[in-house]
Amino acid sequence: MAGQKKRETRIRRFDPYEFASQADSAFFERSNIQSTYFLLNAISDGVIAVSSDFQVIYSNQASRNLLGFSQREMQGRSLASLLVDRKAWLVIESNLRRREILATDQNRIRHADGTEIAVIITAIPILENGSFDGAVVVFRDVLPGVIGSLNLMDRERLLQGMFDMLPTGALLLNQGARILRINEMARAFLGLPEGELRGKALQPENWRASNQKGERVSFEDSPISRAFEVPEYETQQELTFDTRPQSVLVNARTLNSHLPGIHSGLVLVTFTTVEPHGPQAGDMDTAAELSQEINSLLTDLLTERGAAGTIRTALAGVRRLTRSDLAALGILDRTSGLVEFSYFEGEDAAELESFRRPLADLAPDRPSGSAESMPTGLPDARFLQLGFRRSIAAPVFSEGEQVGLLYLLRRSQEEFVENEVEEMRMLVPVLSAAISKASYEARLNELATTDALTGLWNRRVFFERLELEMERSRRYKMNLSVLMLDLDHFKNVNDRYGHLAGDEMLVEVARVMELKTRRSDLVARTGGEEFMVLLPEAELSGALRTAEKLRAGVEGLSINVDGQTVRTTVSIGAAAYQSGETQKEFYARLDALLYKSKSEGRNRVSHELLDEGASSPSRY
Repeated sequence: MAGQKKRETRIRRFDPYEFASQADSAFFERSNIQSTYFLLNAISDGVIAVSSDFQVIYSNQASRNLLGFSQREMQGRSLASLLVDRKAWLVIESNLRRREILATDQNRIRHADGTEIAVIITAIPILENGSFDGAVVVFRDVLPGVIGSLNLMDRERLLQGMFDMLPTGALLLNQGARILRINEMARAFLGLPEGELRGKALQPENWRASNQKGERVSFEDSPISRAFEVPEYETQQELTFDTRPQSVLVNARTLNSHLPGIHSGLVLVTFTTVEPHGPQAGDMDTAAELSQEINSLLTDLLTERGAAGTIRTALAGVRRLTRSDLAALGILDRTSGLVEFSYFEGEDAAELESFRRPLADLAPDRPSGSAESMPTGLPDARFLQLGFRRSIAAPVFSEGEQVGLLYLLRRSQEEFVENEVEEMRMLVPVLSAAISKASYEARLNELATTDALTGLWNRRVFFERLELEMERSRRYKMNLSVLMLDLDHFKNVNDRYGHLAGDEMLVEVARVMELKTRRSDLVARTGGEEFMVLLPEAELSGALRTAEKLRAGVEGLSINVDGQTVRTTVSIGAAAYQSGETQKEFYARLDALLYKSKSEGRNRVSHELLDEGASSPSRY
């Protein structure tokens, strides 16, 4: 039953945010595209649909905000007119006419006011009876760091999570001071109206601020404007906004892009309140340090490639602000209920090795953002052995669920006071975003190495591992065998019963392959209906026994499609590696053996002759 549930989830899902990176162009048949426009309108990135002659026939609100055109002005406009570089247009046009999905990250689009905006473009052809009939084009603003490579859904959730959970105002702007992300606190400081603001320019009249002398500070003289004028700029200024009576520290800095030759043109702004009765009362230095720390951590979250580095940066910031000797972060595995502590910053961090503890044995669940002094609540005896005596702990939440647990520790007997607990609380949300970023980065790595449909390893991983095993075989004189499999007449399944049935059959075949192979074997989907199995330290006779199990297992498979039973068979080529041959030569032998199985009637295993005296399976 568990396998069946997994199968259903893989095959029937459709997430509108993921279509740009995962959908097959066949999804966008004319019969489907009309019914999906309302889904496209919900996406926060710019989305337009163009006809076969590349005239705009649909634009979502985000694209109109990004480009500065009204719906009427967008209608009928040519795609070429929106692009700055004609060469980029020719590349997009040629790929779409060949019915190929295109993703390109070095383009610029032209705003209605003439300014240029750096974007990532994904273009997907719309088909009608298999022929090109237009395209869906997604404009994604260029963002630096790991976020730029996330798919639409993950990127949107991570960015919104970062901005919404921050205890300060946060604003991300691109060229022309257009709003890419803004949270409610920043909206309130600037007196901006409710409704969708992304893609709209921040107007000078929205900036109503005075300095500490009571003098008005114009938008042209604001930290935001200066950040746009000077690359790699950072400044902080204490201001008072007409919308709020208390002082606000405004921190603005430019963000650099990881894309070669492209300046991101982004500016990050944070607004930190100096509360008149809060923990920072009378301590402007502490408030300024907190403001800079939050802005710096958010910058790291947006720009650092390594999420682990971001987490350590966040831990170091929390430790400095609370004057702790050590910060320890544990990540919660919700399946097992165990918290794994593997991030340490501060004194004796190098002495600590990762360890796991049940969440129930540590600090209890509390509402998001809460923290509690726990004088005797050290998470492990080794902290006591290292001389730590005091601690405070806070649960770390993301998207409403606890994802980790943070401990701050001191060697002295001095209690953590309320303002230090408050500073910890202020930075826990940034740490939450760092953990989220780490989990998304892990998912990116998984997507880069596994086949999205079957969950098997992908072609790249297989051939990388094959090269390593070939080298090991040459060096240590060890056996190595490989199987190449191809489903028989699989195109007929897709043509007669549809691609969903074909996908279900592929998932079932993958399940059989995982069940019938050893844990040490590497099973991969290397093509549409092509699979390969790497069998380290296996003689050909052993590989042939495995091949027969796979052949029989696939032959015994069936799926039900609208009351009809659908079956398939598999042809297999099996070969042992011969020391000294290249990967290309080894692959060519396997391919020839697979072709032999196909040409001799399919549903069989072909191999080269075994050495005399070797055991041979019964059917080949």
